[in-house]
Amino acid sequence: MVWVKASHVIKPCEDTPNVVMPSSDCDEIYSLTHNPIICFYRSGNPSIHTLKHSLSRALSIFYPFAGRLRWLDGGRTEIHCNAEGALLLEAESDTRVDDYARRDFLPTPELRRLIPAVDYANTPLQNRPLLLAQLTRFSCGGLGFGFAVCQAVVDGESTFRFISTWARIARGEEPDVYPFLDRRILQLQHRPPAAQAVDINQTQFVPPPLIIGRSDNLEERKKETSPLMLKLSKENIQKLKDTANKDAKMGRTYSRFEVVVAHIWRCATMARGNLPEQPTNAYITVEFRNRLKPPLPMNYFGKAILRLAATATAGELQKNPLGYAVSRIRFTSWINLPLSGMDFGWGKEIYTGPGAIKGDGMCFIIPSNEDDGSLKVIFGLQKEYIEAFENLFYSGSVFTFSSNL
Repeated sequence: MVWVKASHVIKPCEDTPNVVMPSSDCDEIYSLTHNPIICFYRSGNPSIHTLKHSLSRALSIFYPFAGRLRWLDGGRTEIHCNAEGALLLEAESDTRVDDYARRDFLPTPELRRLIPAVDYANTPLQNRPLLLAQLTRFSCGGLGFGFAVCQAVVDGESTFRFISTWARIARGEEPDVYPFLDRRILQLQHRPPAAQAVDINQTQFVPPPLIIGRSDNLEERKKETSPLMLKLSKENIQKLKDTANKDAKMGRTYSRFEVVVAHIWRCATMARGNLPEQPTNAYITVEFRNRLKPPLPMNYFGKAILRLAATATAGELQKNPLGYAVSRIRFTSWINLPLSGMDFGWGKEIYTGPGAIKGDGMCFIIPSNEDDGSLKVIFGLQKEYIEAFENLFYSGSVFTFSSNL
């Protein structure tokens, strides 16, 4: 059980500009819900006063996070930087860190209770905090720190930059990076003509293909899904890269992200038993700060990602070697995000990862907290396919190795 003991609205400690920031064209693509993130710590005795004060200082620097979204005519949104603040909850639980660790910190409904929930049905958009955080003290003396971050406002890079700054201030250090806050830089009318290397307006958003013979996906959406954790050591990843790069074109080698995504895509397709002519998509989140011309400032605080689709038929993925699937993917990843180092003054976390998996096929690839070059794959899949998927993933024709790393 988890009990919320106190709730605090934290506002910037300094006067901040009372301005309106129009959403960028990129912001408008994404839903207005919040992404859940969770950190676990073995021990700690945090001062709530320190957390509140450091969050207040961080919000003075990243002041759009203390504002609210509101609707405009025509269906667009804008950020009203009104300093309404973020929400910080204090909670206690009779569970232990090991209760979550023994399940590899899978984003189960039990884990989701460690992250603040937003009542979308009964809370108007203009009243919803953009940032919510919950500090949970476990019966073992460990801690959980959960964050709910509005995905229409920031991407992963900006989210972890903010949390890292908050943590630095809580440790008594000064911020090392100050954000670039002008979102107009991503509005097409403010970009130089023909400057984009990534054209936000013309990017294709391919809808999920229907199963052959069906007119909708309603039956598939009713099926129960479950999250699973897959582990790849540095050696396992190198085997995948070696296999895929046998077929790579001269001068082009594939990254670890590309080969892992391709391997997941092939295994999921085979586990589902799709017909050879069944179209399949692998959706990839592309971070494009460096892909624009001129590039965005690296400290840009906002959303600079797009979701693109790699496409192939099930038959193409199954009959061709791994290199074929990899060749369909050209994208970057969140593998290099600073997911570790969330030290608020009570030590480094033992795990940072997503707090929920939103349905069949949702996947996160994150670096291990051991800093040993290994990766963790958190994947949501319909229950009827999980056993076949795991067998293919760990004992397929690419390599054979134990899943108990």
